[in-house]
Amino acid sequence: MIQICDLDYIPQRGFPALDGQDGDERIVVEWLEKNPILPDYYTAFSDERFPVFAPFFSLILRKRSCVPVSEDLFRIRCEYDNSGDDGTGYTMGGGVYTICTCTNEAVDVPLAQHANYRTKWNHDMHAADGASSSTWMDDAKTTEVEESLASEYAWAKPGTVPADGWRVVMSAAKPGVESFLAFLPVVHVIRTGQKARLTRTMALDGTIQTPPDTFGCTALKWLQVGSSLVQQGRLWELTTDYRGSAAIDTDLYD
Repeated sequence: MIQICDLDYIPQRGFPALDGQDGDERIVVEWLEKNPILPDYYTAFSDERFPVFAPFFSLILRKRSCVPVSEDLFRIRCEYDNSGDDGTGYTMGGGVYTICTCTNEAVDVPLAQHANYRTKWNHDMHAADGASSSTWMDDAKTTEVEESLASEYAWAKPGTVPADGWRVVMSAAKPGVESFLAFLPVVHVIRTGQKARLTRTMALDGTIQTPPDTFGCTALKWLQVGSSLVQQGRLWELTTDYRGSAAIDTDLYD
């Protein structure tokens, strides 16, 4: 007897049969049954009578057929492989299961990098005696002052004592605030498969790589920031994080 998905069948001679290349194997099973109960799609192959097939017990049912050979006898054929989706959100490619999740990571970003940043947020404006505040100060985005005004105006951090003959004409709107929180997506990918395949992915840490799923953040660039590889039974599990960003310095990262 052969057991597949907790159902007992009498296999046809020559089955189960294994073929395919490394990482892309397929197992085909055929048997005869009078009142067949077909295994469900996406269930794993299992046949404890043949331990030689044990490394392939993770193969998933993709195709099945049921053909009558007489009035009360049917030939059932099932094909198991490792391609496509397993029906639970997992995908497989090249012999590797993959599942992706996404979280937003809070990152401290220098205040000057805010899209609406103004210098007056975290700087006082010092002016020489006789000079007054002006509207140009409201729109300034850097601490640089035009050459024609530099003798009368200068930006300074809150708490800085003005030089002799100078005074504070505009106080910082957000004194002490030097950063803000930006929320960047981090995609977490868990891959399960053969060690040799997963170590090739792990070797890409620190390089520009796009995760299998960007969760709609298609405009971002992605950096593979770290991986861990552990053994899970006969297979290996690789956990990898990808951090999204508006830009990545290609001088620093390939």
